[in-house]
Amino acid sequence: MPNQNMSDKEEIIANILNSMRKSTSAWKDVADELLKAKTKFGGSSSTYKEIMQECKFSKATASKLCAIAEDD
Repeated sequence: MPNQNMSDKEEIIANILNSMRKSTSAWKDVADELLKAKTKFGGSSSTYKEIMQECKFSKATASKLCAIAEDD
């Protein structure tokens, strides 16, 4: 019985870590797209503000995501 429990535990850990890797990659893609929009349209443009609004990002969150994208 303990072996089955250990296997289940390891499977759960593997699934969580896999999901976290996917999530990190997806957020990196979001950061890259926001930086692309900021660079193309300008950070104070109405187009960039519309993108933030449609994606439901505050200015602070968008700024942080752009900073992440700039670091890479």
